[in-house]
Amino acid sequence: MTTPVTTKCRIRRGLIAAVVVLVVGLVAAGALVLKGILPLGGGTTHPPCDQLPNASQAQAALAANPDLVAQLTSQGPGVAVRVDSPGCKDRALVEVTYRTADERAGIDAVLTSEDGFGVPVYVHKG
Repeated sequence: MTTPVTTKCRIRRGLIAAVVVLVVGLVAAGALVLKGILPLGGGTTHPPCDQLPNASQAQAALAANPDLVAQLTSQGPGVAVRVDSPGCKDRALVEVTYRTADERAGIDAVLTSEDGFGVPVYVHKG
């Protein structure tokens, strides 16, 4: 037969072990996020390089849509629209940068209500 003291000790040991496992798990997950192995949610990404148009196609798409560029840049003084390569040799996309949350909300509203550029658009804080 177990005494109440022994039962309390077992419960306490179990709780301590559970807390230790939880802390170790959180530290490990944090390390994986910092190393880039586990992504943080909510980020905007672009397609892989082999799925991007070449730079001249992206430039032509930007030049063919001046009204869309004007709508985007009118969302705030921190909004810029240009053609850029995200580290891909001769591949590019339309890059839209912003500075504030309000600008981001305006950009999202424009891009969801319009047809777009016909090439990928990469929106990120600049």
